[in-house]
Amino acid sequence: MRPVMTNSDFEQPDKLVFPLAAFVFDNEVVGCLKWTMSYADELFEDKVITGVLKVVQEVFLQIVLHPNRLVKDLELISEDQRQQLLKWNDTDGDFPSTLRLNELVEMVTTRAADLEALVFEDTSLTYSQLDVRANQFAHWLTGAAAQIQSNELIAPVSG
Repeated sequence: MRPVMTNSDFEQPDKLVFPLAAFVFDNEVVGCLKWTMSYADELFEDKVITGVLKVVQEVFLQIVLHPNRLVKDLELISEDQRQQLLKWNDTDGDFPSTLRLNELVEMVTTRAADLEALVFEDTSLTYSQLDVRANQFAHWLTGAAAQIQSNELIAPVSG
């Protein structure tokens, strides 16, 4: 059994079943593999697809430069991307281990109430606004409407 299908084994569908799909064809005439990707452009911004293509390019480059490298040893991000992630995640600092998250937010709110605390798409909240919303949510959780018992765990679920 061949690990890759030939063009005669598989025809790329006119209509995608998946929002993002990659196809690899064994071009026996030329003696190479042909890779193509299809995606639903109404679901993805150009920058997302560009990011996916950069990952594919990085993986293909590693395969060409190191043909004996195992798949498990392939890197999915470039060294520049790795350094950027390390920079973003360099968040070591002295945090009081006796305080809860809500208490830390309240401390920052007293010092910098009008600074931006949270951004999601086109919505942003200051520390003061975040504190108000967090308190509203906490009161709702502990109120009768939520029907949550003190021994129950809660977790956000994305729908």
